[in-house]
Amino acid sequence: MRFAKNENGHKIEVEYSGQRANCGCCNSIVVGKKGRVRPKYWSHLSTKDCDSWYEPMTQWHIDWQNKFPKQCQEIEMVGSNGIKHRADIRLNNGKVIEVQNSQIKIDDIEQREKFYNSNGQLYWILNGGNLLQSCSIKYKKKRKGHYISVYIPQYTSESSYYDFDEIREKFLESNSVKELKSLIPYKDEVIRNGTELQFNFENEVDFFGIIENLKNDAHDVITNYYEGDYRDVLFEMKFDYYSESYDDFYNVQLNKLYWRKFIDVMKSPVYIDNLKGLDNDHIYYYQKNRILKKVELLSSLTG
Repeated sequence: MRFAKNENGHKIEVEYSGQRANCGCCNSIVVGKKGRVRPKYWSHLSTKDCDSWYEPMTQWHIDWQNKFPKQCQEIEMVGSNGIKHRADIRLNNGKVIEVQNSQIKIDDIEQREKFYNSNGQLYWILNGGNLLQSCSIKYKKKRKGHYISVYIPQYTSESSYYDFDEIREKFLESNSVKELKSLIPYKDEVIRNGTELQFNFENEVDFFGIIENLKNDAHDVITNYYEGDYRDVLFEMKFDYYSESYDDFYNVQLNKLYWRKFIDVMKSPVYIDNLKGLDNDHIYYYQKNRILKKVELLSSLTG
């Protein structure tokens, strides 16, 4: 148990070994335990923990709890039968988060889901580093990015005087390209495959408006250069954009070696942390077979 109540009823953590306070669930006396290895915790003085769902605290538990306000951490909840349990995290919007580090019995899973879902909406976060040490995850990754691409054809059947290099140079000198490069989010320019111009931005811009200006200037460059209407060149020019604010993962595959089958019994959403092959700032959404950033998960839970 991480928190207890002092004589004024305030939620407190252990300050020193032997410190005394009261349990928030049963109000009995608890004693502070503080060592060099295990995280500090409160222990009931005369009986075992009053919450039958008690699990020893780990630093991983604490790190997850600390992602939320203190007033949402280790919250006592009362069932219809008067029995109390301590939720690892309960948010103001009613969402309950159980941070599970060790194996759990199927009966306990069913009881917890019934209890917490009757009082809100339950989410599981599992420590894959402890529970699923032999499992791993593989995926392909499309990184976030914001860019406009312009494809200019290298050849045209309409004229033997078509000069791709000169067309590209004049286009890069056009007002629309200069205005594009003056925007605050503009980052750099890349030439891909010799024929595609890629203008990169730090974040999203008015892609539609910029592309319309680029099309108009491209038309002027082509027609002025040849003093005629070269429709096939204009038709073959391609203007496109891409904008993605987060890394995108696809072809996600979970290798279930020595899989913990109790996870498949969980009906509430299951998120797995510390999976082998996963970056520290990402988490795996099991039912959806999806990888997402932890900040995305926190935003969705608190929103």
